Amino acid sequence: RGAMPVMAAAACIAAPLLDLLFGVGLAGLLGNWLVASPFAMELNVQLYVTECFLVFALVSMLCLLLTNGMKAGTNFGVMLLIVYTGFMVTVLILEIWFGKSMMKFNLGINL
Repeated sequence: RGAMPVMAAAACIAAPLLDLLFGVGLAGLLGNWLVASPFAMELNVQLYVTECFLVFALVSMLCLLLTNGMKAGTNFGVMLLIVYTGFMVTVLILEIWFGKSMMKFNLGINL
C-alpha cells in the first residue's frame, strides 16, 4: 500500500550506510586532518580503479533512471550486473597479472 514497503526496505539499507559513511568517514577524515597522520593511507592503483568504477556506476545509474522516468526495471538490473562484472574482471586482471607490485605502486600522492 502506498509504496510503504519499498520505503521501509530502502530505509533498512540507507540508514546503516549513512551511519557508516558519517561515522567512519568523518572520524577518519578529521583524525587525519587534525592529528599528524595517524592512519597510513597509500593511494594505489586499485583505489583509483575502484573510485573510477564507483563514479561510472553512479553516473550511469543516474542517466538510466532519468531516461526511464525514475523507474528501475530490468534494464537497470542488467546495467548494474554489467558494471559489477566489469569491475570484478578488471580488479582480478590487475591482481593476477601485476600482483602485489601493482598494488604497492604509489602514484606519487601520500596522505
